[in-house]
Amino acid sequence: MTTHQNANTPTSDSSARNTPWEFFPPDCPVTENKPVHKYKTAEHVIPVGTGRCLDLGAGGGRLHQTIESLGYAWIGVDVQFSQSLTCLADGETLPFPDNTFDIVVMCQVMEHLRNPWQTMREVRRVLRPNGLVYGSSSFLEPFHDSYFHLSHWGLKALFDDTQFKVCDMQPGSSMFLPTANCLFDQAGTKFAPASAQIAGALLFNATRILGRIYIWLRFGRHSRQDSQLDDFIRKMPLRFAGYIIWTCQK
Repeated sequence: MTTHQNANTPTSDSSARNTPWEFFPPDCPVTENKPVHKYKTAEHVIPVGTGRCLDLGAGGGRLHQTIESLGYAWIGVDVQFSQSLTCLADGETLPFPDNTFDIVVMCQVMEHLRNPWQTMREVRRVLRPNGLVYGSSSFLEPFHDSYFHLSHWGLKALFDDTQFKVCDMQPGSSMFLPTANCLFDQAGTKFAPASAQIAGALLFNATRILGRIYIWLRFGRHSRQDSQLDDFIRKMPLRFAGYIIWTCQK
């Protein structure tokens, strides 16, 4: 029987796909690996520069002034109409020639895409050679009209499939902030940041302090379990990230 591969599905080698990575894959640099209990997304990692910037999923143009203040010419695109947009377009079929943009910004967009693979192929097409994409996307943020909430492994697989080089990943806001925002701020309060700080500090400090005391009393210092706790603590910021911030290159 003949099978046909859908052109919109991932194309990476199946044997590589079924081989588990290390928690921190060697070709996926992770920087700023610490818990964040305040708002931190892609806009916080865009460098000063020049050229044309595609703000994909620009919404009402929230990042317009930020991007222009960094030195770029802002082009805002979204599927929903706003008077501030440069044009109305779907990320799967961008209305721009090849090699148009110096950078692309995708701030909390990936989780809302029905086909992120095709969108990233289009982003690669309109990027100039060696162009960079600065993005952040949901991991443990609660559902919010979203399709794909990707871990750092999921993002790396997506970028591998679409021929991007991963330059950097780092935890954005921890899961506590978007969760608290969903629970409290949508009810009309401003309780989310404070509650996220408290919940995050309790979890991370309790794991670090109480976990250490328990292991030292039960197994002794410098035991195998002591090293395992160190490893677990090192992984916590990404493991409990509400958002993940990433940079990839064409």
